[in-house]
Amino acid sequence: MFNIDEKPTFTRTVTVQVPKGEGHDAQTFKASFNVLDDDEFDAITLGDAENLKAMLRKMVCGMEDLANAVGDAVPFSEEILELMLRKSYVRVALVRAYYSGAIEDRAGN
Repeated sequence: MFNIDEKPTFTRTVTVQVPKGEGHDAQTFKASFNVLDDDEFDAITLGDAENLKAMLRKMVCGMEDLANAVGDAVPFSEEILELMLRKSYVRVALVRAYYSGAIEDRAGN
């Protein structure tokens, strides 16, 4: 039996390659995503930062395992989401995690 879920969500670990020195520092957090319809997902333009931010605002419904510079836990909020979306490397990591969770994982089923 197939259960019809009109508002499916899923959670994935997001690996962010944070620029550091002459390389990158791989950092992770968990993000929860709303599954977008195909027409919404197809409208994503990776080269258009404002378009991508708008789509990610629809996609991302939660984040866990966030910390500030001194290691204190930071709860998810709209302000934190906006802070995260200002960084291109975070946006790319979120899209990669979303795509992997919503599209690629289905290929193995």
